[in-house]
Amino acid sequence: MDIKKQYFELAKKGIENAYEVNKEDMKKIASCLRDVMENEGVVQLFGVKHGEEVVNELFFRAGGLVPFHGLKPMELAVQGKFGRELIDSGEIFETTKYVDDLLSLFKMDDRDAWLITSFYGNEPMAVELAKRAKEKGQKVIGLVNKASYAKSPVKHESGKKLLDYCDYSLDMCAEEPDVALHVDGHAVGQLSSVYANVIAQMLAADIYHAFEEIGVEAPVLLSANIAGADKHNNALTDRYNGRVR
Repeated sequence: MDIKKQYFELAKKGIENAYEVNKEDMKKIASCLRDVMENEGVVQLFGVKHGEEVVNELFFRAGGLVPFHGLKPMELAVQGKFGRELIDSGEIFETTKYVDDLLSLFKMDDRDAWLITSFYGNEPMAVELAKRAKEKGQKVIGLVNKASYAKSPVKHESGKKLLDYCDYSLDMCAEEPDVALHVDGHAVGQLSSVYANVIAQMLAADIYHAFEEIGVEAPVLLSANIAGADKHNNALTDRYNGRVR
């Protein structure tokens, strides 16, 4: 079989599995996040390393939900708190040192909720964010690869990992290790990011439907190419007190 076709077939099968595994939890999470958004709360998005792709997938894009807000350590690098190499190497996620700085950049609210994406679910920064959110009574959703999470060591000083502080969890459903193909003796072709992004969009679809179920228009960001989009979008961002930009 053509190798790219092999990868495609494995990805397709994996997406079907991710849907079946997560579908009931996604409905529950969607209702929870709809209620958060209706109460003028924001869903704070945070991703570890490649998990930040989920942040980019959902945050401030046309056709997406306005109350998704991306929390990105790169903002601190831009401000000169540390060099970009800490992010590129992943070191930033292995410490809680910069959590206060990160949280200080944005207008947080007790009505907010969190969607934290981490393949292993054990990085101290992600665990600390979930811990603090939980202490405030905010809802926390963890998106991890559960096969990898089960084997990952504890790194946070609390002795806990991400899902210990989560109200809900979602599973990327990738293999452990995360490889789909073997070429010339090398393991290649990761699938976890594919699954994570599809799960993110399926969850968003469930949130749209959850709004529809109560007869309320979902706070959807319109493309700037649509007439009247600026007025529509500005009204929504104003509703959330500018906390989504």
